[in-house]
Amino acid sequence: MRHRRHSPLRRFLQGMVAAAITAAPMAAPEVFAQQQPAVATAGSFEEAMAEGQQKMAAGETQGALEAYRRAFAISSAGWLVAANRGNAADQLGLHVEAAQMYRHALGQLSPADEAYAEYQPKLTGRLQAAEAKVGQLVLMVSRPGAEVLLEGQVVGRAPLPQSIYAMPGSRELQVRLPGYDAFRWNGNVVAGQTITIDVKLTRSDSPPPKPLPTSDDQNAGMSDAQLGFGIAGVGLGAGGVIAAVVLSLAAGNRADDVTRLQGEVDAAAGGMGNGCGTGSPFTAQCAELADLADEEATLRGAAIGVGVAGGVLLVAGIVTLALPLSNNDGGPDIGLSLGSDGLMMNVSGGF
Repeated sequence: MRHRRHSPLRRFLQGMVAAAITAAPMAAPEVFAQQQPAVATAGSFEEAMAEGQQKMAAGETQGALEAYRRAFAISSAGWLVAANRGNAADQLGLHVEAAQMYRHALGQLSPADEAYAEYQPKLTGRLQAAEAKVGQLVLMVSRPGAEVLLEGQVVGRAPLPQSIYAMPGSRELQVRLPGYDAFRWNGNVVAGQTITIDVKLTRSDSPPPKPLPTSDDQNAGMSDAQLGFGIAGVGLGAGGVIAAVVLSLAAGNRADDVTRLQGEVDAAAGGMGNGCGTGSPFTAQCAELADLADEEATLRGAAIGVGVAGGVLLVAGIVTLALPLSNNDGGPDIGLSLGSDGLMMNVSGGF
């Protein structure tokens, strides 16, 4: 049979933890465990453990706890450091921290360990006593990886392997995950009791369910007829504007012809400027000149009329496509009417 040899330091630490575990807890005011200060990890694990044992033996419980926290931050493996830290926290009234450490120590204490038979019952009793002074929260989170906060302090990410210890009283719990609405729970924690919280996270960018359509909804938005009118208005309006430009150019050409022919007649009449007067010998030229002048006037009138109509249609089409013709949210009501004064665009309401 092989015998395990232990260093003098290890035997010293085991002897000291035996004394610490069996020591009776001292009365202390209740302190919320999540407010414990951060501890640096400077130095070695052995030095921190030895310092904790020395301060514990000298009755300096707070200093011992800080040393054990430092040792635990360096290495949380093994049951010894957790058991000592739990004992120191227990004596200072930090029951949440004590319960956490006792539970961790029991998880690290193996039946194959020589100390199991002696310390497993003691640690179990200490854990039960600490749990009787705190409440427990069991979370069932629908999304893994969600961050869990108790009283604003991060305690882990879902799924949590164990329950959360909390001091009795009104407590606030939050569960948050990017892309999801934050979950909040406010409740009263009772010592010795366990509360199960079902956390269902919903996506924050998911649209709300659409309500059933109502009679008012039937008039909202743009109908197919309005869409067709808008497209037709833009097309016809643009065509009207182009036609007006073409007619204006044609009228200009007729005006040039009138000027040219009038000059020829006047020149033939000897520059008198009355070549188409009564008894004029230029009857044919004068008749052509009159026809050209009439065509010019007709083309200019048509260009003005088509241009105005095309502009109105173009504006009406653009507005129709930009805004619904029937706006139930207080927008404008737009429509066209044909009256004695021509094509009219009617706008009522406000933008």
